[in-house]
Amino acid sequence: MEGTVEDALTGFDPARDSDGCTFLPESSEGRSVASRPAIALPRPVRFLDGYSNLSQATAWSVGEHWPTARDADVSFAAAARLMNVVGGKTRDAAMVKRLRSEGKIFAVHCGDYYPNRKDAEKREDPILAEVFDATRHTDFLRAKSDYLAEKWARPFVNELDGALPGGFDAIVIDEGNSEDRDGTVSAKLFVEALRKLRVRIGNRLVLVYSTAPVAASGRAIPPYNPGAAAYSQVLWAIDNFADLYLVEVYVKDTKAVPLSTFDALASNLAVRRPALMQKTVFALGIGWDYLRYPCGYRPGETMTYPHGTPGCAPAMTMFQDELTAIRAGAASRRLSATGIGLYTFYQSDAATVAATSALVKRYYP
Repeated sequence: MEGTVEDALTGFDPARDSDGCTFLPESSEGRSVASRPAIALPRPVRFLDGYSNLSQATAWSVGEHWPTARDADVSFAAAARLMNVVGGKTRDAAMVKRLRSEGKIFAVHCGDYYPNRKDAEKREDPILAEVFDATRHTDFLRAKSDYLAEKWARPFVNELDGALPGGFDAIVIDEGNSEDRDGTVSAKLFVEALRKLRVRIGNRLVLVYSTAPVAASGRAIPPYNPGAAAYSQVLWAIDNFADLYLVEVYVKDTKAVPLSTFDALASNLAVRRPALMQKTVFALGIGWDYLRYPCGYRPGETMTYPHGTPGCAPAMTMFQDELTAIRAGAASRRLSATGIGLYTFYQSDAATVAATSALVKRYYP
């Protein structure tokens, strides 16, 4: 790459970007984010992610987990009784305002570096993996960070044709990950895009995911970050420009991911970015293809637990074991005051929603 604006934009087609911010057609370019009183995140945060009421051909649309749209609505309503922050996609202003009236927050789901995080062969963009060179990559960094900041700001200027004055209250960015090692173009892009976003949106809320290797920065925490790569730049940006940090630990098998991992990750964060601990939660994958609680919505569907037992009761037991481990760890228990994130238990049957909600209420009252 020669470091020119033309090179930076080669193949960079925003029309290909289909993540959760781009369903809002209004560009934020040149538009001011309306000022409003700051909205505080509830404590503890009980975050439900993965919501969508948009028509889409995905593995978790109506028909995959719910026979009808009505079933999906009922499932979500039951889950949302306890959860106080909801992440996902919607154009339903009435639903967003109803959550507000209950002291709850809707956070629009936004992707990270798309389009063109991967090349045509589905490989990671080689430029993002390179060590940052100000003479070669400055224009690339400027172009993409400007684009990301503009895209991430869209929910804050989109008023859904006047039905949602002032726009949405929050976004959730998915995600910082293992490519974002210190010194790479990828890490610089993440930092610059978050910094520019914060300048544009003032006191609106920004929630940011990362995968577990980022939280393991500078340390090998099996099975994560075996090379002990450093992610201090990404953690610095989240600490300074985000309001909530969600660390993904999606456990399918406690042999592969020991329950002690939660405390090890929290201990590492306490050393690397102690102030960040005050706004960090673990995000557990307990729905969809991580754990279909208890057997998916379709009649007769089953999920095999690692030990070969039908997935219903053992899966719920493992979820409780994870919550217990988080509360028991010397460092991870400090995150309990902040809350917990769940992806996405409302995509299940009514009995599972009730059982999951009861566990969350017990551990995060």
